[in-house]
Amino acid sequence: MKGAGRPVWDDETSPADLEALDPPPPDEPPRTPDVLVVGGGIIGLSIAAACTSRGMRVVVVERERLAGGASGRAAGGLAPDAHPQAGPIWHTFARRSLQLHLAQDDYAVETLDLRVAPDAIVRDQARVNPLEMAAALARRAGVISTHAEDIDAFSAGVTVYATGAERTSHVVKGHLIATSPAALRMGEIVSSADAGFLAIQLPSGRIVCGGTKEPDDTDARVIGSTVDRVRTKLVELVPQASDLDVTHTWTCFRPKTSDELPIIDRADDGSFIVTGFYSTGILMAPVAGELVADALEGAELPAAFSAKRFR
Repeated sequence: MKGAGRPVWDDETSPADLEALDPPPPDEPPRTPDVLVVGGGIIGLSIAAACTSRGMRVVVVERERLAGGASGRAAGGLAPDAHPQAGPIWHTFARRSLQLHLAQDDYAVETLDLRVAPDAIVRDQARVNPLEMAAALARRAGVISTHAEDIDAFSAGVTVYATGAERTSHVVKGHLIATSPAALRMGEIVSSADAGFLAIQLPSGRIVCGGTKEPDDTDARVIGSTVDRVRTKLVELVPQASDLDVTHTWTCFRPKTSDELPIIDRADDGSFIVTGFYSTGILMAPVAGELVADALEGAELPAAFSAKRFR
């Protein structure tokens, strides 16, 4: 499930980065890579980039454009301290992941405070353009094969499945909107008290708002009444946005496990399954890549993210 409507990121991302997300087919991808990553979203690309940085030969197979699913339809918030329900172990890895975001130098990360309405301040969170991030990762992810599905053509040392919603039993639909550029400068991320809605301003001045959770709706279409609800919430959070036009409306489907924690685990056949990041995939992608690359070099994966917790 991908979603419907045109995300604002398609109009906020440079032509060079968009081209990097849909590269021409490789002349002849290596058929025996060390690592075959199935899925070219943020998680798969982060794993591929981490493994490539360790000297592993990596091929990424994606059946559409890179970051064409939930990765390219997210709000772009990096807020590890906005998810207390995820627990302390998750939070430790989330803070580590934000550090990894801030340490890179090939995509822009803007550090911002988070204001939880009405006036609680959470310091040192951040935002990113998901497509810009994905393009940067793609450039260091090894060999990329888009519009391809035949993984049987490869005999890899290990296969990593990072295919999002296809590997979880549940997806949750969400609506997002973006506005025309605003003269105001928010200077912070703003969240509703229940963390159900988030408003983030982009460098262009546009404001992205969204975060609806519609678990029983499997229809990808944008629903006008829900867009109206998101716009109403935006004006509650940022009253100065009342005169702004809504220029983009879109939906996405987030992969969700029953406890809302991700799965980063090794299957009985030796392959890896990395999925279920729900609303934090952009945030957690760097640490997911690090954990898988570490595991391939002999480290243990965190038990908290094991699929065995559901057995």
